[in-house]
Amino acid sequence: MALKHVTRKYFQGKVVAYFKRKSGVVRYKLCKIDQKFLTRNLRVKDTYTEQNHESLNKQMDELEERIDNAIGRILYDAPDKVLNNEVIEDYLNKPQANNDISEATDGALLPDFRKYNEIKNQQKHTEDLKNGETRKLHPTMKDYISSANALEDYEYDTKRQYYRSDITEEFLDDFKEWLAVEHIDSEEHKYRCKGDMNNKTINKRLENLAAFIKAYYGDEAIHSLIMNNRITYHSNTKVIVLSLDEVKELYYRELKNPAHDTVRNYFVFLCQTGLRFSDLLLLDDKNFLKQRDGSYNLSYISHKTKVEIEFKLTAKAQEIAKKYNYKFRHYSNQAFNRILKEMLENEGLYEDEISANRFVLGRIDEGKVMRREKISAHTARRTFISSLISKGVSAYQVMNMSGHTKLSTMDIYVEKFAPEVQEATKKIEI
Repeated sequence: MALKHVTRKYFQGKVVAYFKRKSGVVRYKLCKIDQKFLTRNLRVKDTYTEQNHESLNKQMDELEERIDNAIGRILYDAPDKVLNNEVIEDYLNKPQANNDISEATDGALLPDFRKYNEIKNQQKHTEDLKNGETRKLHPTMKDYISSANALEDYEYDTKRQYYRSDITEEFLDDFKEWLAVEHIDSEEHKYRCKGDMNNKTINKRLENLAAFIKAYYGDEAIHSLIMNNRITYHSNTKVIVLSLDEVKELYYRELKNPAHDTVRNYFVFLCQTGLRFSDLLLLDDKNFLKQRDGSYNLSYISHKTKVEIEFKLTAKAQEIAKKYNYKFRHYSNQAFNRILKEMLENEGLYEDEISANRFVLGRIDEGKVMRREKISAHTARRTFISSLISKGVSAYQVMNMSGHTKLSTMDIYVEKFAPEVQEATKKIEI
């Protein structure tokens, strides 16, 4: 995986991979070509006739990545090395040379994990820009950054630096135990990872670590070792939802703090459409199709599953969309959930208690919380699905409206919210 040490420049009739450091300069030729056949970012135009432009661009990209990886590997082994074209050429031509930094014989986990996160974040940022999204941090990156932070705190507590070769079953057992224990700040150290994690979160940290190992080092064996050492547990099948009456009451409620109106309206719109929050932020007027009878259909392609979805909007959803000019742009997912909880607490809503059992390293910690503490943007999606199922809409039809790609995902909703389940206890009423 290229770390982009080099930049592409045009120099003396050639496109070159350029790198300068101390007294050494690398100008490695990628292609000799007249500049008139190049775009502003030094890609070959389709008007170039001497060679297929797509093939030539691919060749330049592949060579540039080889140069980039070679520089990364050389500096990894010898940080003070003076680089020039001859050094790069010698390295590339070494018999059985390992020219890919992702296949380094070993690596210090934490600095490499940080580098990997920078690369992945840039890739996600580029994807966002292509999709018209301008957020600073892609939601995927939060877990990867948290996993690197956990590793940093673990190194602090164990007083050692870990390398790829240190990842053994013993290491993973100790790391899992450490993640399950709460970590208290002291004057000497403030923890980024507070610990006290349940099995699901611990597994997420392990999965992020495994993904980094596989992508950055290309190490399938350690990737498999980590994945096989995840904790086996029974997932919590509790589904937190609102009833349609609660959604209706929330929509018409005069809120104590008018600043919460927008979050409330967005939430109700999500309850009426089942959108993921990421899809909500991408909507604009092209996604709302006016019908002959004056109603609107919502039409969009799921950002996550790439499934094309279209269904008739409810009157309330249509009303909310029109109010915001068919655009929903004000919040990140995290900010939305934070303000949503503030609003529910301020209104004193949903204070009924639900169980909050935690499964941690084979044991069960039983507890309870107010329902509102578990409500988020995703609760609205679950409310949409559960409401349709409870009204007798088939699981297959609901799947088509929610953008799910597996019918089995609907099983938990059918088991809990199907009309016959909801009415079951009436059969034994005395």
